[in-house]
Order: sequence, then structure tokens, then C-alpha cells
Amino acid sequence: MGYRGENGGGRFQIAKKAAEEVIQEMKGQIILIPTAPTLSKRSSNEDIRWMGPEEALKALSSISLSFGRGDPVSALNKAYGKLKDIKMEREILIISDLTRGDWEGFNPSKLNVSPSEVPATFLRIGGQKRDSNLGIKRVELVEGDGVVGVPSRMEVTVSNLSDMSQSTLVQLYLSGVKVDQKSMEVKGGEDGTVSFELFLDRPGWANGEVRLSGDRLSIDDVFYFPLKVREKINVLIVDGDPRTSLRSSESYYLVNALQPGGLEKSPFLTRVVTEEGLANVDLKSYEALFILNVSHPQASRLSSFLESSKPVFTFLGDRVIPEEYNNIPLFPWRSQEVV
Repeated sequence: MGYRGENGGGRFQIAKKAAEEVIQEMKGQIILIPTAPTLSKRSSNEDIRWMGPEEALKALSSISLSFGRGDPVSALNKAYGKLKDIKMEREILIISDLTRGDWEGFNPSKLNVSPSEVPATFLRIGGQKRDSNLGIKRVELVEGDGVVGVPSRMEVTVSNLSDMSQSTLVQLYLSGVKVDQKSMEVKGGEDGTVSFELFLDRPGWANGEVRLSGDRLSIDDVFYFPLKVREKINVLIVDGDPRTSLRSSESYYLVNALQPGGLEKSPFLTRVVTEEGLANVDLKSYEALFILNVSHPQASRLSSFLESSKPVFTFLGDRVIPEEYNNIPLFPWRSQEVV
């Protein structure tokens, strides 16, 4: 009902004007039943009651647009419930744009009672065909994470809720600043996607917003989302068998695996220390710990790290002393002899 017509007028205003004209011509008692939840107090079950025309006009003015989906079955059941014990002339008037979201699942068999002698009249607001409308269906990160200095890709899904192909301009905003825009065309009755490459330079929460270039239903042309941007993840690697040749060391291939596109494109900041150097490192500043072929893993420090809900990755090797690992109570396994 928030749809604007060709003359710029909103359907909700047209519907309220029509209801107002009907009420002004009535001489009996009236009940107003919104099909969707509203901010009006009169939408609650306790306040659905009979009113004279003058009071009904005041109640009508307090009914506002709602984000909720309409429930025609519930509204009609309330109406029939109020009418079933009345013997004088009765009528139900339904003022609606008959939007699919409200009416496609309408099943008359779910009505508790529908007196056949009570006429129901539909006053349709809007045209016979599906309205021309695009809406934002989904926004999500499909590649990468929200990490400072690391590229990621965001995908926006746009639904064409009409029968004809339509084009629109999709604009992406972060913290109120437009960072990119792309045009797209979506076939009738289908979804289309467009991608944006993100390069985030500040940590913290960013207020995201995607906007379409606009149509006659503006309420679904904007999509808000929060985006948490993290600093790079600090990773400590303990090399239990360092060599003079980097390629021969335990840590060489792991470091390259954590930084496949180089340091700038990786979400990880890696530091490599020897087994002896681990004693001088403050583990609190690291979010993940790799133990590579370490003979004495310092059980108390590893246990403390694990208890803080941080991951420890253990790679065994020929320098490992099984008893040293078996003394760590948090490990769910035991090491046997070297084979």
C-alpha cells in the first residue's frame, strides 16, 4: 500500500480516502479491522469494537502503514465473529490492493465461520496487472572477511517483482559515503546479482547501505546492514626445527600458505619464533598458535592459551617428545612413539 501511482499519490492515502467517503455515508455502526499490525492502539483485539461514523473517522485517521504482512483470514474471522449474533442488515467491505504477499496464501477453508447472508465487497486499489517494482532481496559477503587492508567481495541480490525486464542503478554506501555504484538489468519475475569489491581501511563497525535508483515503491529500494571490520589476525608460529635454508625449515610452507597473495592481501600477520624464543613472547596479543615439530611445547602456556578459547594447531615430527604432549590435560588424544 506504500506504492505511488502515476500522479505521485500513495495507495494507502487513496484507500483511506475511499474508506472515509464510505463511512461518511453510513448511518449504522462500524468496526475497522486492519489486516496488518499497525502502531495504532485500535489494531489490538481488545479495541476492535462497534463505533458510530464520527468516532470511526477519528479511528481511521490513526491507522498507519505497517511493515508487517497482511493477514486477511485473521481479519475476516474477527469480522464474522462480531457479525454472527447480529440479525439486522450486515456487510463487509474489504479495501485492499490485493498484493500477492497478503493474498496468495488466502484459503477460505481457514475461516472459522462465513455467514452466507453477509455480503463481502472488495474495493481494489491499483491496477489489474502486477506493479512495476524492484526490491533488494539480500546483501552478503561472498569472498573474504571484513579485515583491514584485505580485499573482499560483496554481492547484492535484486528481485524483479513485475512481469517486464527492468534496469536500475545499485549504489553502495559505507558509513554514509558512496563507495561504488553499478547498473544492472533484471528479467521479469527473476532475481539478479551484482558484485562490489571492498577495500576496508579502518577497523570497527561500519554502517552499510545499498540503494536502488528508485521506483514507485521506495520502501524496498534501501537495504541497511552492519559490517564489522577487523584488524589483521595475529598468528604466532613456533618452529621446532629451524634451518639455515628457509625452504628446509618447518615454517616455510605454512607461512606461504597463510599469505598466498602476499602480506598485503592476507588477513593474517604471521610471526615465526624458535622453541627457545617462545618463552619471551606474550601470547595475549595472538589469536592463533601453531606448534611445528616442537619437542617441549610448554604445557602450562598452551593450556592457558586454549582456555582463552583460542585455537592451537599442532604439527608432530621427529623432534617431538610424546610425554611432553601427553602431560597437557586439554588435548583429547595421546602421542605414541615416533615411527
